[in-house]
Amino acid sequence: MKHPQGKGAFWGIVGATIGGIGWIIILGVVLRSPAIATIATALGVTTLFVALKLYQISPDRAFAIIGTVLLWLIIINLIFLNLLYETIPEKLGGLATGKDQISLITLNIQIGVFSIVGFFFLILDIIDTR
Repeated sequence: MKHPQGKGAFWGIVGATIGGIGWIIILGVVLRSPAIATIATALGVTTLFVALKLYQISPDRAFAIIGTVLLWLIIINLIFLNLLYETIPEKLGGLATGKDQISLITLNIQIGVFSIVGFFFLILDIIDTR
């Protein structure tokens, strides 16, 4: 990555992917479900590979790539969260997971609000290319 903004885009994509997929992998391990952990890992690696490859091809479209990655991660999180919410333990290793303090509908609303950030990056890219 030769462009100065490349490091920011790179670490932004890596951080968003680790944060967005990491909890699913951990939940798969906690639930002793290799399928959940494997699918989440495959989605995370694929997301990173495709996003970074797209960035290498077209670094001037960094905003569009970041926005698309965020929206993709939001979709993945919505699917896994809604499928696995009931299996998330209230405590893990003596630490509260926070599940008892927030409902599924509240989490869905928050994720919906986060999607605005992804759309914002896409709009920035459209404005930037004009």
